[in-house]
Amino acid sequence: EYERLNPAAAAELDTLSEEFDALVAKMQESGFAKAMDKAFAASPRQLGAAHRRGAKARGTEARGAKAQHAEARNMKARSAKQRDAKRRGS
Repeated sequence: EYERLNPAAAAELDTLSEEFDALVAKMQESGFAKAMDKAFAASPRQLGAAHRRGAKARGTEARGAKAQHAEARNMKARSAKQRDAKRRGS
């Protein structure tokens, strides 16, 4: 019934179902349980190091928290300036 009333949602649900099925399939691969046990037993320092290695391998170098916060502040300031300019223009 929901899909009939909202056909656009059907495509989104199909995409989410496919992603979920792929994740479940990956979880069934050999070695996954061992890798998860290792991850849950890791210290915060070990998790951070693993994250940085993964980010470097993907080409998305991890940035420090200060840089992330500065970027968030800049985005918020730009958004406020755009909103103010739009109000003045209206």
